[in-house]
Amino acid sequence: FGRPGGFFDHASEVKARVFEVDVMTTPVSYWRVNGGYGFTDAEFDDYLVNATTNLKGKSSIMAPRHTFNLWTGYDWPNGLGLNVGVRAQSSMFIDRNNEFTIDGYGVLNLGVRYQRGPVEYALNINNVTDTKYFASVLYDSQMYPGEPINVPGTLRFRLR
Repeated sequence: FGRPGGFFDHASEVKARVFEVDVMTTPVSYWRVNGGYGFTDAEFDDYLVNATTNLKGKSSIMAPRHTFNLWTGYDWPNGLGLNVGVRAQSSMFIDRNNEFTIDGYGVLNLGVRYQRGPVEYALNINNVTDTKYFASVLYDSQMYPGEPINVPGTLRFRLR
């Protein structure tokens, strides 16, 4: 693990028990559903920070126990399409002593698109509820916020 000042610690071993499931289906014509769930239990094995401190049994940093996503889209034959997506994760430790956590969060995304011949127009609304969350952490002291609500547009030309 990198630390400020150019110092590095050796992490030794991390033991992880992981379960993941992904489902992709088309319940009826024109409707797609993709979903996933992940469970992670990651902890340090023998990790000697110094002669008297062993982090064995502590949870690994930046490893949420639960992650979840669900995306669905419907495409009408006339070229119009709608998407709805939800992504969530549980809280996680941001320091190796397991004293500090960042909260879990969930975000909702919406999208609409229209395709006519080789041209597709798309508009997305990401983080519809403007949820405040931290997306990542560096060194356990620099926390990076997730993206606020934003509305990107896309224009695609498909060459055959």
